[in-house]
Amino acid sequence: MGVEEEVYVRNGLFKKLVPKVYQNTCSFTGMNLTSTYRFNFVDACHIIPFSVSQDDRVTNGLSLCPNLHRAFDRGMVSIDGDYRILVSDQLVEDEGHPYSLEQLKGKQINLPGEKKFYPSQENLE
Repeated sequence: MGVEEEVYVRNGLFKKLVPKVYQNTCSFTGMNLTSTYRFNFVDACHIIPFSVSQDDRVTNGLSLCPNLHRAFDRGMVSIDGDYRILVSDQLVEDEGHPYSLEQLKGKQINLPGEKKFYPSQENLE
């Protein structure tokens, strides 16, 4: 029972802090979605999965819209050491669509206001 409580606290803190340092904005698209009820619609995404790294530091996180979080977790999008967006060659999509991921390719992500919260270069490798 104590382990479950620890996991809940751990996840709760990471999930709150990462979007906060990114001003509740998707780091890839710049989309800021909240509601008058203070619901936040961006996710805290681990760069290296917690199950692998045991790393819940903000520097192992990105703030992403749910669809980009899913694409990131599946390796369809990523970022390089210069914080530029990478899009997998394995992605099949309508590149002419206004929301295609191909349009994000090569763009720099929106970074947190403070450099100490930037994604860890070590984790990006």
